[in-house]
Amino acid sequence: EVPKKKSPNASAKSGDGGKWTSISDGALEVPEDQSAQLVARPSSEFQPADDPAALKQVLESELGCWAAASWDEQFQTIEKLRCLCLFHRDHVSPIAHESLSTAIEGAMNLRSALAKNGVLCLGDIMVALGRSIGEDGIDKIVTSLLSIMGKESKFLIAAADDTMSAVVQHAHPHLLLMACVRHLSVKGTTIASRASVTISQCLQRLAESREEETDGEDRVSMFQRGDDRLGALVTGLSKAITGKGPAGRQAAKKSLRRIQAVLGAESFKELVAELLGESSMTFRCVIESVNDIPKKKPAPSSGSFRQRFKLAKQKKQDTSFTFGGGVDCASSSFVVT
Repeated sequence: EVPKKKSPNASAKSGDGGKWTSISDGALEVPEDQSAQLVARPSSEFQPADDPAALKQVLESELGCWAAASWDEQFQTIEKLRCLCLFHRDHVSPIAHESLSTAIEGAMNLRSALAKNGVLCLGDIMVALGRSIGEDGIDKIVTSLLSIMGKESKFLIAAADDTMSAVVQHAHPHLLLMACVRHLSVKGTTIASRASVTISQCLQRLAESREEETDGEDRVSMFQRGDDRLGALVTGLSKAITGKGPAGRQAAKKSLRRIQAVLGAESFKELVAELLGESSMTFRCVIESVNDIPKKKPAPSSGSFRQRFKLAKQKKQDTSFTFGGGVDCASSSFVVT
């Protein structure tokens, strides 16, 4: 039997030698002497809470004192939040802002276990709230995930990849596209490249769906000449197509091809010329890359003075000829009598 907790954040030892024990609020009891062994669980291992309303009340109090809690208490708070998101979504909406802020703070924590739990929680929040998350929320989620992807921790990058997939599936695509565009010009190769890949995935999802469910928007409503969002998207992808990361370049190429397919080749070319300038190198690079036009070989360089002198001498020798009398017509002078 699991003893009752003295406070919402208190930990209690189980009676089987310190092993984790499932409790009614969907989280795990953690022995005080084993808090360092906390491990973020996949969503499939969670169970519904016996009393979701009570769990929500406990969670509200914990969210209010999140900053003052110890890291293992913060871990348990995120566990409760994930339980609500996975099984009791109606209880998440009233505390959506606090929940999202807490999950992001957890994801950016220096402790890897808490950080991974926060990253996974962001994915659970996306599934629970979906398109009800507005522009500011999507922007914060994308910024956090791309920041994690730009680090060297494979442990967290894998979790961030999974969560970003959930964002692509459940976020409003137009908001997600604009959130990613802001990161295409980041100097870090990894972040810009991952932003480009996410845009490509989002456009693919748009292409696969017949129409948007939100606000009655058609799936191509954003892709019309004169739309500032389209201009920002094409401009950002045009820069990404000349970036350093190969994955980002390929993703940008695929994205621009999708946009060209929607607008039409001629309209797309006119838009790119309008945004970048028809005489710019980037314009030519975009059009050649999207349409697989072979690049023109650069003209051979004139070379050094010695090379040019040898070339001129060889040319002079090749054009010289003589009369039968042995007079060289290529010589400086000769006399005909």
